[in-house]
Amino acid sequence: EAAFVHAMSAAAVAHAVTRACSSGKMDRCGCDRTVHKNVTVQNSFIWSGCSDNVAYGAAFSQRFVDARERRRKINGRVLMNLHNNQAGRNAIENHMKTMCKCHGVSGACEMRTCWRAILSFRKI
Repeated sequence: EAAFVHAMSAAAVAHAVTRACSSGKMDRCGCDRTVHKNVTVQNSFIWSGCSDNVAYGAAFSQRFVDARERRRKINGRVLMNLHNNQAGRNAIENHMKTMCKCHGVSGACEMRTCWRAILSFRKI
């Protein structure tokens, strides 16, 4: 049960920070622009929009949630807690989906704009 709580706590922080970044509620982060480095137009598809910055959310979670464990003397329990925290963050990072929006005259999907988004926390 403790393992589950550690994983869920780390995942919840990563999820909340990721969503806050994408919605502009945090000053030090924003959308994930790494997806846009390889902009390709293929089959009327282009990466655009505001992809969720899950890397920032996971890094923030690691600094915040793991801080207490990292101050403690390294033993089996500390290592287990750090592992479970990482498992929670991995769940967020591994459950992203590609979202797309169609553009075109009268509902035609002549061009699609796509971005990467995390799932709702309940679905993870």
